[in-house]
Amino acid sequence: EIQKVGADDDDMRYASSPSPPPASFSNDAGGGGWNAVKYMAAYSLPLTAVLGWIVPDIVTPYFTLIFSYGIVPVLDLLLGVDNSNPINSRVLRHSRLHRYTLYLWIPIQIALLAFVAYGVGHDDHSNPADVWHFMASKWSRTHLLLGGAISVGFVAAGGINVSHELFHKTSRLEQYLARVLLASVLYSHFELEHKYGHHKRVATPDDPASARRGESFYNFFPRSVFGGLRSALQIRRRILRGELGANTKNDNIDVVVAGALVSLAFALMCFALGGARGVFVFLVQALIAVVVLEKANYIEHYGLTRAKLSNGSYAAVDASHSWDAPQFASNYLLFKLQRHADHHLHAIKPYQCLNATVTAPQLPTGYPALAFLLMFRSSGAWQSTRASTSTKRVARQRQAQSAPPQPHENTLAHAFFWLTAVVEERAVLFTEPFRGVGDWDLVDFGGEAKVVDGESADCVRCERDAHVAVVG
Repeated sequence: EIQKVGADDDDMRYASSPSPPPASFSNDAGGGGWNAVKYMAAYSLPLTAVLGWIVPDIVTPYFTLIFSYGIVPVLDLLLGVDNSNPINSRVLRHSRLHRYTLYLWIPIQIALLAFVAYGVGHDDHSNPADVWHFMASKWSRTHLLLGGAISVGFVAAGGINVSHELFHKTSRLEQYLARVLLASVLYSHFELEHKYGHHKRVATPDDPASARRGESFYNFFPRSVFGGLRSALQIRRRILRGELGANTKNDNIDVVVAGALVSLAFALMCFALGGARGVFVFLVQALIAVVVLEKANYIEHYGLTRAKLSNGSYAAVDASHSWDAPQFASNYLLFKLQRHADHHLHAIKPYQCLNATVTAPQLPTGYPALAFLLMFRSSGAWQSTRASTSTKRVARQRQAQSAPPQPHENTLAHAFFWLTAVVEERAVLFTEPFRGVGDWDLVDFGGEAKVVDGESADCVRCERDAHVAVVG
């Protein structure tokens, strides 16, 4: 059965409950206007795109890329973690200010897309009367074009995150706004697959958006993209046939086809503003946004599995099936997306009310740093000791079904993980296997650590983490 996780489950009853959720960190975060203002930090991302476009000689056309994969990880290290939970979640849940903070993203993202599409089509800096004369730069036209498209793509990835928050809600307005954002990156099917597929099948082999243990991002990406599209089209057929209920059909009137039409409108807008170069910007920003989204999908459930029961179904979703990242900076930049375990337990809960869950496996750093690093290494070490016993047992059973080991990690990734270990104690697991060891794989043999193609002398310390498959 395909199940929608939304207003028709028990999330509403939970959201209105005055008692805190079980197994969570202490509640010491207040609410009010200041709480909403902190999330405005997310708008530093489109600001970097604007700066990189209008003053490229000062901040480079690739400033948004540097900000996302360089500055934000450093901020995560400097500002530490935030495990506090909202005290007055019942008040925060109805906060208009938090909703408007999301709504603001839509016009900013569309305006930025139009701004760059027009700019790449009207860049005759030799004409003093040209509106873009002030942008005359030492950077070549190619760098300005690519930098602008990449920057808009990162902003559009933030828009997918906003759309994810909106389409989980019951408001028709918020669902329509979410669909506009998804159409702007040619990914309208994501809503159907995510609500009706991913939340039901998460952490199972049936879910294309759950990364398998030992699977590299480069293997995961096509499986998630094309598997998600195929799943969405199957769900669409069931919705149009009324197989998922009348309310479902009314709320999702062929969003795939409607989204395709809106995507075409965006493409025509970019063509009208910037010609062929404007269309190039539109296509590249859509690709970048989808890649960034799929990196987040990869991180959120990597290697976490649910046990298959005797009746053929899977164990219920719990906090151990999603990775949490408590880093302060990236949490506010991503509207608390990194409190992912609570989201899967209560999908309709607004971002400002999500709790840090102590029983969820914890990442050593935020999504931005990991999204950069996973391009250079496989992620076998992520199956940490904080995973539940059942997850570790199922992971062992499925080891043979996982993707084959990947090549050596990049030296830069090694250095960054070492630095992370110095600053954050939780990252020690990432670095210990790499000290004094050549080419080896740490394989799980029922609790006994063994080394393949290398020396075992320096790996004794890893025996306590023997369930981890570290690919070297």
